[in-house]
Formats: sequence, C-alpha cells, structure tokens
Amino acid sequence: MSSFAQAGGYLLAAPGPWLVGLLSTTAGGWPLAFGLIVFLTVISAFAGHLAGKNGEMDIGGPDDPM
Repeated sequence: MSSFAQAGGYLLAAPGPWLVGLLSTTAGGWPLAFGLIVFLTVISAFAGHLAGKNGEMDIGGPDDPM
C-alpha cells in the first residue's frame, strides 16, 4: 500500500518544478510563484498537524455493526 502512495506522490510532485517555472515565466517574475509555494507549504503543514494529533482510531470490532 505504501508503494502505491509513494508512486502517486511522485507522480503528483514530478511536474511541480516545471509548473512553477512556467508560472514565473507567464506571470513575468517570481513573486506569484513563490507565493504559491508558500501557500502550499502552509496547507501541507496544517494537514500534517491534523494528521499528527494524538488520539485513537475507532476501527470497529466484532460487536460493532458499523
């Protein structure tokens, strides 16, 4: 399962540098491209914070009808 997730992550991340370069070229400079990078970094950090919370998952059991 983790190999599928890793492959999917690489497929999504591979065009990133090309797209940021294209954005900087079409926008006429780097401020918009760097703003996008900062925005995506903040979103990723927030998602990581939520994913790393302490707690237990209720995955059900034999007497849990779902």
